[in-house]
Amino acid sequence: MTCRVRLCWFLLAVWLPALTGCYKSDIRISGFDGEDVCSVVSLGHGWRELSTAYHYEFRRAAQGSTELLVGVKEPVVPPVYFAKKFAFNPSNPARVRPATDLEWEKATPIELSQKSVAKFNYRLPTGVVTEDPLPRVPEIEYVGKRFPKRGEFWARADFGAILSPDGRWLAIQTYDGKPPPPEHQAARGYLPGEGRFFVDLYEVATARKRVTIRGEFEDISASEVWQDTAWLMERYLVLQFHIRKEAFVLCDMGKLR
Repeated sequence: MTCRVRLCWFLLAVWLPALTGCYKSDIRISGFDGEDVCSVVSLGHGWRELSTAYHYEFRRAAQGSTELLVGVKEPVVPPVYFAKKFAFNPSNPARVRPATDLEWEKATPIELSQKSVAKFNYRLPTGVVTEDPLPRVPEIEYVGKRFPKRGEFWARADFGAILSPDGRWLAIQTYDGKPPPPEHQAARGYLPGEGRFFVDLYEVATARKRVTIRGEFEDISASEVWQDTAWLMERYLVLQFHIRKEAFVLCDMGKLR
């Protein structure tokens, strides 16, 4: 095989998946258990070229509207926004429409909250590991109540238990999976590259689990699953599961008030 032919095959292997969206890496939602408050908000093929390095920004529409707007910003300072933006009503998240630049400019940015109340004492590994270094405690304790986990391992300490801004709801994030073999850890890190993940939504006052989000991840670090989970105002949990930002889970806990 000539060098030119090898180069052609290399370019096809690298660029064809990017052009067609045929990536093996994936984060999928398997289903929801418990109260009927969660929906998948699909943005179609809005940002097929993106990776997990990019983040959503949500905005509250101008006065008189109940819609929320969502866009994607490049991780630079000051932020650079992609051209496409979308609008949706949280009461009917299945209906998503394109938003205009004028609507986006008039809308008010909403700060996402990722306050974690998990208090894990651990140190990140410095060499090859054969199991997750996080403590395998079965539950966390908060305000005198116990909140059990669903998966075998906890998300990192800063994402393991995310409290809603009003203190009413607690999102517990855990997963199942095995660390990659030692020969792959230099490139992929020590966290599992495939498995199942769970987000359990608890009512803090009663320590009662109200909702569970179940999903799977494949050929991607487990840390990519939960790093963008956040509370949007007091009532909405956003799970940004799609690696190219084409969909996210929205849980309206205000329905349970």
